[in-house]
Amino acid sequence: MLFALARDTLADRRRTFAGSFVAVGLGVAMVTASVAVMVSAVTAEKADESLRAIGTVFVFVALLSAFLSVFVVASTLGFAVAGRARELALLRLVGATTAQVGRLVRYEALVVGVAGAVCGAVAGALLAYGVLAVVAPAGVTVTAVALAVAFPTAIALGVVVSLLGAGAAARGAARLDALAALRDTDVETPVMTRRRWVLALASLGAGVLLAVAVAALDAEAQMPVSMVLTGPFVIAAALLAPVFVGPVSRLVTRPAARWTRASGLLAGANVLAGVRRSASTAAPILLAVGVTGAVLGATGVLADGTVTAMRGFYVSDRVTTAAVPAGTAAEPTVETSVGVTVGEGTPEQRVDVIGARPSALRTVFALPEVDGDLRAFDAAAAIGSREYVSTMNWRVGERLPVTLPDGSRTEVQLVATFAGGSLNQKLLLPKAVLDAHPGDEATVVTHLSGTVAGVDTEPTGEWVDRTAGEQGRLLMAGAWVLAGPALLYTLLSVANTAAMAFGARREEFAALRRTGVTRPQLRRMVLWESLAVSLVGAVLGGLIALAGSLVMWTVVARTGPAGLPLRLPWLEVVALGTGAAVVASLVAVLILGRVSRPAAVRR
Repeated sequence: MLFALARDTLADRRRTFAGSFVAVGLGVAMVTASVAVMVSAVTAEKADESLRAIGTVFVFVALLSAFLSVFVVASTLGFAVAGRARELALLRLVGATTAQVGRLVRYEALVVGVAGAVCGAVAGALLAYGVLAVVAPAGVTVTAVALAVAFPTAIALGVVVSLLGAGAAARGAARLDALAALRDTDVETPVMTRRRWVLALASLGAGVLLAVAVAALDAEAQMPVSMVLTGPFVIAAALLAPVFVGPVSRLVTRPAARWTRASGLLAGANVLAGVRRSASTAAPILLAVGVTGAVLGATGVLADGTVTAMRGFYVSDRVTTAAVPAGTAAEPTVETSVGVTVGEGTPEQRVDVIGARPSALRTVFALPEVDGDLRAFDAAAAIGSREYVSTMNWRVGERLPVTLPDGSRTEVQLVATFAGGSLNQKLLLPKAVLDAHPGDEATVVTHLSGTVAGVDTEPTGEWVDRTAGEQGRLLMAGAWVLAGPALLYTLLSVANTAAMAFGARREEFAALRRTGVTRPQLRRMVLWESLAVSLVGAVLGGLIALAGSLVMWTVVARTGPAGLPLRLPWLEVVALGTGAAVVASLVAVLILGRVSRPAAVRR
């Protein structure tokens, strides 16, 4: 009987639950597409390094999409259920038990979750075909195996997230005082429940513990832990958003109240009166700014660190890629890559290498704190940075199986390491070995102590900035590939939540119109509200993104090169916050225009 009642309720209140349906569908679509692309890439018949890289990237996209969908779906479902507080209280008044009310809400969430998950999975499969057509080589497409993995995974995630999102709202609805349904005032359940406080403080404590762990871990473990450090703080901020709605929104509404006759004052009162509504609207903005800003900020630090590390690695005066006259005092090197095996039974991976003569170890490269014997750098030897060698689990004296650029295989002995920093991801091999086994992608770079007549040279620092800067741009492009889908999802969620929040206030807007408030005044009031709520999410998310980037900079500066510039993602945070505020404001004004038409006001 309760399931039939839930079905009938959804049929009658399609508009109320439309936002929740969209939130579930978008989240499941993102996860379906990511999993399908990942599985298709790694199981392709000719899966090369580029396809494996695509698969790795979309593993992170899938995880990030799943992480974001938990909060967005929970927020929208909780808001939809809270909007029916009076109706649920009336059910209690006519005899429904608290357990029955809770089950009714969960049944409604189950129906919404299943419908949204199925539609989202179909949309995600279509999206996966488009993504692979853009990023993968010709002939690689979505496989039946990929869909068989992606569909049940994403649908199960959508249903579970829907039920989890409805859980807190169901408990709150079940605790409603039935007599509250007889009052004329709005029925509002407490936002910051004991359970929410416990979860928020637990997430905050987990973030603090991770921050302490970063300082205590060794150099090679600090960087990956720093990458996920912002996660617990984002969770804590999303849960604590109702606490910050009042203080932060006053930064906007108080000046607005002084500058306007009524709209600013009304906006401030509405934000404070509807804390749940304001927090639900701010949550996806917080996620958009916090998660995307943290990813872009950390990647920017890594890009700067790569350039700084390479600038300190080369000590020659000038370089050229052109041929130099015979007899010129020069040290030619070869920039290419080789295949290495990290351990027995593991797949081969490509490693950037520099082919150099033994004399270049003194004139071209800075090799501090050497462990081993540089004099042993002969035809079957290799040298690497200590941090990189440790990451690969190699030891000085170990023989490494290597696939040379022409495809032939050999072994080299790791004879020495140096303190190059965790961002110096290169090995030094004898130039004679690479000359004897050339590849198509090899680049000859000649290092000079000065200019040479008739030869186009450039300062080594400028060459490093140009070549390593290109690597940095590729890193940032990869960060956008990772964060872009998540940003799109959260911006769509901002629009969806704003539409739900302002669309549910039809009667309130109509009452204001009947009392003489003009449509321009209503529009200004809604804009001030949108700006205030957006500021809550942007400030909390921005602080998390900036703090996470600062931690990453500290880690890279400690384990990497000296002279690393401090660059925080101020511009990215401001741009993300502004974009989210614009989306929320536009949607709010559009919804207001529809619900405040004369026909709607007369109802």
